[in-house]
Amino acid sequence: MIFTFKEDEKARKILEREHNKKLKISEKNRPIREGCLRKLRETDIQPSGIAINSKVASKVNMNEFNSFTVPTERPKNQETRHQLKEKKRQIFLAQQLNETKFDEIQRLCNHNDMRKMGLLCSEKMLEADTKSFLEFFAQIKKQTN
Repeated sequence: MIFTFKEDEKARKILEREHNKKLKISEKNRPIREGCLRKLRETDIQPSGIAINSKVASKVNMNEFNSFTVPTERPKNQETRHQLKEKKRQIFLAQQLNETKFDEIQRLCNHNDMRKMGLLCSEKMLEADTKSFLEFFAQIKKQTN
């Protein structure tokens, strides 16, 4: 299990990417970990070398320093969930508008093709009627002579 962990993780990530490709933009989730929090015991830096806010440092004992987490990276998006919902709603509406426009364009193209086919059929019918009329006219002309 230990030896196949990396391959399993790669396969899981590939499947997840393929699944995300099929989703619409509004259905995609934001990354689970936007800001990384690492524990001090996982870093190579000594606790005394880290500059900690004085308010936070006064509340934390040095004995509890091993479980204290320091944000190493600020979250990229500081938006509220209402702003996120509104943004996803706007994306969904824009996508829906694009799909509606695409469907309307397809409908108009089909309508245009049908009209062209109708005009071609009408033109062929007119040519056939013209030929039959000319034949009829020639036949009457022979009978009158």
